[in-house]
Order: sequence, then structure tokens, then C-alpha cells
Amino acid sequence: MSEDKHKKIGIFPMILIVGGFLELGIPSIIALFILPKLSGLYTEAGVNYNPIFSYSVFGFVIFFYIAQIIYGIKLFTSQKKDKTLSSSQENIGIILGVVGIILQVLLVPIMIMTIISPIYQLTNSIN
Repeated sequence: MSEDKHKKIGIFPMILIVGGFLELGIPSIIALFILPKLSGLYTEAGVNYNPIFSYSVFGFVIFFYIAQIIYGIKLFTSQKKDKTLSSSQENIGIILGVVGIILQVLLVPIMIMTIISPIYQLTNSIN
């Protein structure tokens, strides 16, 4: 195995861990702070809004990022013990990393729109 390949594998678990924590930030903040306040506002204003879908999607995304972090930690400890990663471990890690980025780029904006779209209903009901 070349030295370059070994170095790339050496930082790969840390990329999963740090990336997972960074990706976890936006959905966690929205689910813990913004969504409850907006749900209360929508209920108070009488807007037809069911937060179960939003909480479910945010829960799935948060669960995925936590799984990515845990798998990165598992790879890190496995790599310390064996000094290398198997190709299946590396492939699973790559899949988790790519899916994490896709979720961040595509699903988080969709989740934000599901939260914000009732505001349009609210403003239309005022007019």
C-alpha cells in the first residue's frame, strides 16, 4: 500500500466524525429551537400545520448524522488497532459521507421549506 493511500485512509475516519458534527448542526438547531416556536405560532394563528412530518424528517436526518459519527469513531478505533481499514469499511464510510452531503444539500432546504410554507398560508389568511 502506498504512503499516499495510507495517509488518505488515516484521515478518513476523522472526516466522517467532523463532517457528521458539522452536518448535525443545522437540523439540530432547527428541530430544537425553531420548529417548536413556529409550531406554537401556527397553532395560535389557526394555520393548518402538522409538525409530525417535519419532526420525522428532521429525526431521520439527525439519526443519520449520529450514525455517521458513530461509524467514524468505529473506523478510527479499528484503524488504531489494525493500522489500516478494509475495503468494505472504507466503502461504507464513503457511502455514509456522500449520503450525508446529499442530505445536507438536498433534504435540509426541503425541510426548511416544509416549516416555512405555512407562513404563506398565514399571510394569505390575513389578506
